[in-house]
Amino acid sequence: MSEKDTTCLKCKGKGEVTCPKCSGSREVKCNRCDGDSASMFFYGVDCRNCHGSGKARCSDCSRGTVRCDKCQG
Repeated sequence: MSEKDTTCLKCKGKGEVTCPKCSGSREVKCNRCDGDSASMFFYGVDCRNCHGSGKARCSDCSRGTVRCDKCQG
């Protein structure tokens, strides 16, 4: 059996794994308000980066998954 015939144990042959940065949620803690938009609240305006949600889009993924680095997809 060649190495190409072996199923990758990390991604189970899918070529993608759950994004480690956002745990698959596609959102991370807002880096501008550090997830605490109340601390940025100023004159009735929420944090401009997350609009008061405390969350921002994950910059590492678009679907909650990333390419498997063990088998390179």
